[in-house]
Amino acid sequence: MAKCGAKHEQAPEPRTGMPDVHLDEAEFRERFLKQFADPRFAEASESLDRIAAIAFRNYIDGRKAPHSSPAGEGYADPSYELSDD
Repeated sequence: MAKCGAKHEQAPEPRTGMPDVHLDEAEFRERFLKQFADPRFAEASESLDRIAAIAFRNYIDGRKAPHSSPAGEGYADPSYELSDD
């Protein structure tokens, strides 16, 4: 089978690590408010601004599961908090 490219072509260096996926507040707000693009939401813009600020704080604090309970008996770590969802 014939090889493509130069005779002694080296393999590219593999990429390692992950880029930072953290959104700053402006980017988060822009993405969050896109779901309210319908003009009917315009009358609630002040409320949406407050909700966007709360959502950003939750994002920064990592509140993925605000309602949780201990796993309980039968689990390797019975005190581990599991989402109630």
